[in-house]
Amino acid sequence: MKTVFAKAPLRLGLAGGGTDLEPYWKQYGGVVLSGTIDQYAYCKVEPWDDWCFKSVDLDVEETYEFIDSDEVNSSSLKLLVNAYKHIVDGFAHRTPVRITTYVEAPPGSGLGSSSALVVALISAICEYHNLPKDEYEIANLAVYIERTVCNLPGGKQDQYSAALVDLTISNFFKMEEQL
Repeated sequence: MKTVFAKAPLRLGLAGGGTDLEPYWKQYGGVVLSGTIDQYAYCKVEPWDDWCFKSVDLDVEETYEFIDSDEVNSSSLKLLVNAYKHIVDGFAHRTPVRITTYVEAPPGSGLGSSSALVVALISAICEYHNLPKDEYEIANLAVYIERTVCNLPGGKQDQYSAALVDLTISNFFKMEEQL
C-alpha cells in the first residue's frame, strides 16, 4: 500500500462569524466572509501493523488491535479515530493504518484548526483507500463527522474554508519534517 500526505489551511474569519451556527442560519440564513492563511493541518496515512493514531502537536499516540473496539469512543484523539472509523465502516476488509497528524496552531486558537485537521484527515483517508470525493463532499463529510459523529458544537465555515479554498493532497517536505 501507499503512503498519503494531505494538508488543509487554517482560516481567518473576517465577518459573519456565528451566522454559520445551525440555530441562526435555519431561521435567518447565514453569510460568512473568511479566508485561509499560510498555516496548515497535516495528515499522513500509511500501512501499519495495528491501527495507530498519533497527534504530533498534542504528543498523543493511541494503538488499537481492533478498530471496532469500544475503547475508541473514549479516545483522546476522538476526531482522528471516529473520522477513520466512519469513513471505512462499510469496508468488508480493513487493513490497519497509522494516521499521523500535525497542526500549526493550537486548539482554541480561533483559526479553525480542528476543522482543517478533519478536512486533511478525510482527504488523506479517501486518497489512501481510493474513494473519490470532491471538495464539497469533503467539506460536507467534515461537518457531519464533527457535528454528528463526534457531537462537537460549532458551525460550518471552517470546514468549507479548508476544503474549498486551498486543499492540497501531495508529498511535501514541510510535513515530512514534522511527521
